[in-house]
Amino acid sequence: MSDEARSTMESIQSATQAVADGVSEAAGRATTAARQASDGVSEFRAVIRRQPITMAFLMLGMGYVLGRISGGDGGRDRR
Repeated sequence: MSDEARSTMESIQSATQAVADGVSEAAGRATTAARQASDGVSEFRAVIRRQPITMAFLMLGMGYVLGRISGGDGGRDRR
C-alpha cells in the first residue's frame, strides 16, 4: 500500500473516530436533558397535586395575560 493511500486511510479513521466521539457526547447530553425535563415535569405535577386551586388560578391568569399580549379578542370587533 502506498504512503498516500495509508495516509488517506488514517485520515478517514481519525475523522470516523471524531464523529463517533461527537455522536456519543451528543447522546449523553440528550439523555441528561431528557432526565432533567422529566424531573421538572415531576416537580410541576407534585405542585399541582398539592395546590390544585392555586395552580388553576395561576393558569387562568397566565392565559389571560398571554391572550392580552397576543391581541386575542376572540374574534370580536371593539369598534
